[in-house]
Amino acid sequence: MLTIPNGLTEVDKVANCFDLSDDPSGSVKTNDLIKVVGNLTLTGTHTILINPLNGTLRAGTYTLITYSGKLKRQRGQSGRERSRRARR
Repeated sequence: MLTIPNGLTEVDKVANCFDLSDDPSGSVKTNDLIKVVGNLTLTGTHTILINPLNGTLRAGTYTLITYSGKLKRQRGQSGRERSRRARR
């Protein structure tokens, strides 16, 4: 786990790489996790790269980033907002 104090801001074209085991809960086999103390601010387009450590990942929810403050996105710039516009 990587703990980042005082918030985190990721700008356009950031790539985050996570090592994930075949244990979605991370309780038996650990997974990478970014823990942000404070706000998480995202602007632009982001890439998530997954490195499976034990072959194929099991179905389930893998927590990649947690934050204790607010999630802030620059409207119209995050990947999610961009995807919505592309569907129109």
